[in-house]
Amino acid sequence: MRRSRYEELKALLVVYLVPHVEAKATDEEVMKVMECPHCHSSRLSKNRHRHSKQRYLCKDCDKQFLERTD
Repeated sequence: MRRSRYEELKALLVVYLVPHVEAKATDEEVMKVMECPHCHSSRLSKNRHRHSKQRYLCKDCDKQFLERTD
């Protein structure tokens, strides 16, 4: 493949994919924003799933809760 064609395809892929990639938050970003509904701590860990929803465990108060979807 010629270099100019490669650069053209690369530019098209970047234009198409970047908006889709930037729109998705990573698990780490979500965890930084979340807090425990009981003690409001942000020190959380993932703790299995329940009914297709992620369950979290607070590292400070040891209570579990489900992710909120509102």
